[in-house]
Amino acid sequence: MTRSPLMRYGIAMLASLAALSLTLLLFPLIWPMVSPFLFAAAVFSAWYGGLGPGLLAAFVSGAGTGFYLLLGGHPFPLNAPDVVRVVSFASATFLVVWLSAGLRQANLTLRALIEASPLAIFTLTPEGTVVSWNAAAERMFGWPRGEVLGRYLPIVPPEKENEFRRLRESALQGRSLIGVEVRRLRRDGSAIDVSISTAPIGGDRGRVPRIMGVVADITERRRAQDALQAREEVLRLFVEHTPAAVAMLDREMRYVHVSRRWLADYDLGDRSIIGRSHYEVFPEVRVQQKEVHRRCLAGESARCDEDSFRRKSGKLEWCRWEILPWRTDDGDIGGLILFTEVITRRKEMEEELRKARRQAEEAYQREHRIARRFQSALMVPDEVCVPGYAVAHTYRPALVEADVGGDFYNLFHVDDRRVGVVIGDVGGKGLEAAVIAARVQHSILALAMQERYSPARVLDGVRAVAATFGDPEVMVTLFFGILDRETGALTYASAGHGPTLIWRQAEGRVQALMPDGPAICGLPAGPHTARETSLGEGDTLFLHTDGLADARHGSHVLGWERIERLLAGHSADEPAEILEAMYRAAVAHSRGHLCDDIALVALRRLAADQTPTTATWVYPPRMSRRLDTGQPGRHRG
Repeated sequence: MTRSPLMRYGIAMLASLAALSLTLLLFPLIWPMVSPFLFAAAVFSAWYGGLGPGLLAAFVSGAGTGFYLLLGGHPFPLNAPDVVRVVSFASATFLVVWLSAGLRQANLTLRALIEASPLAIFTLTPEGTVVSWNAAAERMFGWPRGEVLGRYLPIVPPEKENEFRRLRESALQGRSLIGVEVRRLRRDGSAIDVSISTAPIGGDRGRVPRIMGVVADITERRRAQDALQAREEVLRLFVEHTPAAVAMLDREMRYVHVSRRWLADYDLGDRSIIGRSHYEVFPEVRVQQKEVHRRCLAGESARCDEDSFRRKSGKLEWCRWEILPWRTDDGDIGGLILFTEVITRRKEMEEELRKARRQAEEAYQREHRIARRFQSALMVPDEVCVPGYAVAHTYRPALVEADVGGDFYNLFHVDDRRVGVVIGDVGGKGLEAAVIAARVQHSILALAMQERYSPARVLDGVRAVAATFGDPEVMVTLFFGILDRETGALTYASAGHGPTLIWRQAEGRVQALMPDGPAICGLPAGPHTARETSLGEGDTLFLHTDGLADARHGSHVLGWERIERLLAGHSADEPAEILEAMYRAAVAHSRGHLCDDIALVALRRLAADQTPTTATWVYPPRMSRRLDTGQPGRHRG
């Protein structure tokens, strides 16, 4: 509490006047001992108000007593020893006042330091009762000074009583403790980690009347330490158990963490190499590699995809490595991280892989040649001619370089008047699809030419043959028709094949011939029904596989309606030109990326005075270049 000057000096005057009054009143009884009251007043004033009030009290008391003695208003003689005694008393009083004031100032300074300290400071009796409690202790533990003074220290958890007793006993034995980390309780019951230092206060003959405690809150520091330890443990476990060969080294190239894969790859066994030098573990490290380490410790990164090294046994090994500097929380380079992979086996396998690739390429070429022979056998021979009709046909695989797929078509003479027209699509590509297509074609030819079956019975027979393929997932769509070339009558059946289109010249419209049964697969289905139509002069029969309609860009397909419009728009063109227009439309719509093979056949009935033709339309091999320049395809026939 701050005392005003008026209060301090007023109390000093009152104390000195009271002491002087008592001295004069009791003078006959205490003479020649006149000092007790005056001395007490001076010391009290110095303690209460400081040096100034203490000197004032001493002066007033001494002056009053001296004035009384000098006036001689008393029956006691004043001799020389008495004068000396009075002067000595006055001198001693002034000295004590000065010392008391200094002690008071020191106490005030110490109290201010304790109150202003960010550390919690308190004093205890030997039994643990709180004697003093500074503001920092209030903030740290939540206990106000008024509630904690005079009671047993409330911040000790019940389970820590033995620990607290040992700390008190140590102080009572005169020992000081510094930085003991313990856990204490706040008023709200929460626990905090603190660092406590204790020291004994005063006492004589081995007795310690007070114990001082200084406490720092280390909760945040402990959390940071725990987090750091947890992070170090996670890092250690990560490095140790990562499936790659990883080593973490400090700036002296000593191992900090190492993965098990590192130990296994370099035949180090289960022995611990933590703390050992990398160059001690691998004395064969070359000078060039040490220079790389030096540069990386300066902040660079380095990697090599293929590097050779020789084992202690003399065996040459190959590895791929990368070296990165790692940094401390302060941003300084703490050392290096080495990532390595022994690739000796990979190098050994490269030659084996090259040999296997050559063998696979040779096998592929053999299969490809066989498949191309099958594919050629499935197409219309160039020399086929249908009197009274203009014929055009083409086959284009989805990939120009493949040349082999599951699409097929054919034109063949059933007898002198009738011509068989077939187009189909086997799910899949390559030799397997070509073989199935060949079996289907063979079945059609046998049933149509030898057994003289109708198209419906031919498809039923092919469906029976498909049941013997042994693979229920094989699916074939098929259109087969028999055309009477003299009358134009067309009898047909379709197994799941997309609409076959006819351009009706006289009517100026497109007619779609829809399938009458499901696609051919290993599952049973009902018998097909033969349907009939006819081709008049100028009518064009257009057959295609689903690769044309399914040409897509994103989710948008070319579609059947677009094909019908294209057929109508090019109805005046030659059959080969119709095929070219159809194929160009598919390529343009798919941006040059067809996803399925395309087979196209166009058959137009001619007028009596027209000459029949057969054409195979061949799209240029360099597809994208032809499209960009607008160059037309070639017509052969």
